[in-house]
Amino acid sequence: KREVVLWEQQWISCAKELNQWQQLSEFAQKGDHNNLLVDCLWKVSDWHTLKERVLRVQMENTPKVMMVQGYLHLHEGQVIEGDQCINHGIQRALHRWWQLPDIAARSHLPLLSLFQQLVELQESTRVLLELGMVQQQQQHHSYSELKDILETWRLRTPNFWDSLGQWHDLFQWRNHIHNIVISAFKTFQDQPHHMHQIGYRDKAWSINKLASIARKQNLHSLSLDVLKTLYGYYQMEVQEAFVKIREQVLACLNIPGELVSALNLINTTNLEFFPQQHKAEMFRLKASIYQKLNNSEQAHSNFSTSLSIDPSLADGWFSWGSYCEDVYEAHGNITYLEYAASCYLQAIKIDTKLAKKLMSKFLLWLSFDNTSSGDIVGRVYDKYGKGVPSSVWLPYVSQLICSLQRPEAARAKDLLFKLVQAFPQSVYYSLRTFLLDRREGSPLSRHQQYSSRSQQGDASKQKHRGAARDWGFGHIPTVAEAFAAGKQVMEVLRSEWALMIHELETFIHEIGTKFVPTPEERLLAVVHALLQRCYKYSSAPLNAEVPSMLKRELTQICKACFSSETVTKHETFVKQYKDDFWKDLNPDVEHSNFPKSLGELIKCLKSWKSRLESSIAKKGCNVLKLEKESTALQHMVFENIEIPGYRQSRQISTQEEPVYVEGVLSDIDIVQRYGSSHRRITLLGSNGEKFTFLIQSGLGPSTSCDERVMSLLHAFNSVLEENAETRRRATKFFTPAIISLWPQITLVEDHESFIIFME
Repeated sequence: KREVVLWEQQWISCAKELNQWQQLSEFAQKGDHNNLLVDCLWKVSDWHTLKERVLRVQMENTPKVMMVQGYLHLHEGQVIEGDQCINHGIQRALHRWWQLPDIAARSHLPLLSLFQQLVELQESTRVLLELGMVQQQQQHHSYSELKDILETWRLRTPNFWDSLGQWHDLFQWRNHIHNIVISAFKTFQDQPHHMHQIGYRDKAWSINKLASIARKQNLHSLSLDVLKTLYGYYQMEVQEAFVKIREQVLACLNIPGELVSALNLINTTNLEFFPQQHKAEMFRLKASIYQKLNNSEQAHSNFSTSLSIDPSLADGWFSWGSYCEDVYEAHGNITYLEYAASCYLQAIKIDTKLAKKLMSKFLLWLSFDNTSSGDIVGRVYDKYGKGVPSSVWLPYVSQLICSLQRPEAARAKDLLFKLVQAFPQSVYYSLRTFLLDRREGSPLSRHQQYSSRSQQGDASKQKHRGAARDWGFGHIPTVAEAFAAGKQVMEVLRSEWALMIHELETFIHEIGTKFVPTPEERLLAVVHALLQRCYKYSSAPLNAEVPSMLKRELTQICKACFSSETVTKHETFVKQYKDDFWKDLNPDVEHSNFPKSLGELIKCLKSWKSRLESSIAKKGCNVLKLEKESTALQHMVFENIEIPGYRQSRQISTQEEPVYVEGVLSDIDIVQRYGSSHRRITLLGSNGEKFTFLIQSGLGPSTSCDERVMSLLHAFNSVLEENAETRRRATKFFTPAIISLWPQITLVEDHESFIIFME
């Protein structure tokens, strides 16, 4: 029985989403579901049955029932009684609202929706009163309140990801009021002609909007049903007629077997009454239909016609480019790659919102498809890329900097020059770390020299075996060439923004030198990492011998943790830990106590972890003071520094003013996470907000990879935000700002609303 009840609930929920109110009312009458029946009858305009059910059956006076009684009274013209029911419903809804917790949650959403319906019911009483007054006086009237209410209804709509049942509850009653307005104006003979259109216009807009939301929620058949059944009049304005046809075609494009009917609809439409932009959109839709029908010639012809009518139609360029991309992916025709790249650039020039979808794809082509196709994408960019705003490249700064060591380095450098002029601080942090990573004597530079020598040796061997295979990647710049290109960009940045760079350098130097972990904390992080490394050998028994690779790593780690630099800077730490650590964990030391098995190594590392944790805990210092750690940062006057990573992490538009740093709060927290210790700094923004950052340090390479991952997650989030199902569930990747200050030191945004379970 419980399973049957569950199936019934799920079926009712699905039927509500699909607006199958007639079937629901029949089910409610047979099953004696009075509350469901009351909710269905007013939506199918069965007012007689509703009156019998509501007034003669004993039902709890919930806010929903009181609202339906208000619907019934207003339908019968009883404005005073209807207003009383509405007021009682509002009082009962407020009483339920006070019972909810103060923290906003999903439990508040149904009541918020109910409040909107009750408010619109109150506004409906004012509409009916105004129409009644005009009917009695029979004189010219401005209808200012009627116009204001109908205009407010256009602006006050639910979110596009809200359930379709919520949309239908609002728009069904609005549709009823629009019918009353249309009928009333038919009896008013002395009113101007444009006033007679007010009901038709708003009714058509509401139905088109409801159909659009149904289509965006992938209910395409329902969208067509709404457009065909709810309007009921032959009279409609040109603008709304265009929207209706467009919605019908877009719905048919996603329904199998409806493509021919969509094509017939466009062919039978008289386009003479439409403006140029609407005509161009009709031909674009026609081309999309032919694309679905695999008619390449007609698709190209209609795309061309569309853009010849209106060259500023961004959707036209985007659709044509998408079609050319599909042909290129299917057949590998390089010409279509050129067409797709040029169409996408034209679309971005007209509408920069399309850059979120297209710039990552263009960068991919520039990196991988360009050299193998004879630099076609690069030449397209040289020809059509001049009018593209530099702001569209801002989310991809880290990718462009990494491209300095790829075949597309020349064009990446040109793009960085443009970004430096407009957004210097967004480029500076990543570019500075890139140069420090590749300066002479750095690990990357030494690795490049070693690999180049080995490649020369392989090339000399290859001469005896035949020519080496050309992989088609073109010339790949060396580390030295990438460093030179990045240095040129940095020189332009320093010459243009000298004062700002000086201020940034002071800020970066103080953070990178004064807020790093102590030697004990670094050693604890190393021990924690070694434990995780041992746990990866899950298939090996505990009595197995320590792997030789792990032994070599332990030897290198012992030398790195107690290097000559550490010995000179931290003598007390070295005296306290070096001999014991080397004796326990360095296999190359004579008379050492190095563990003989993997299980003994894990026990040894756990004992070291406990020893270090207790030593750190004895110090009992969880908060540092800025005035003791960095007087320079305390007295620093911030004038030009933006909140690091604010523009990228918030994805704000380029027209918005950035948030500048006003100061640094005095408390510097010490945070323990994942076996590592970090300092947490709080910056005060010019907008009054506080921005907290973790100062992370490590022994690995720079975090340009993390920056690129955040850029990828931002792209994922833009897709999730456009989908109704994921947006309704608030599904989103957490994308904190990650700013690389030094090759091994980064600022990571640490928002208070995100916390791990261990804390």
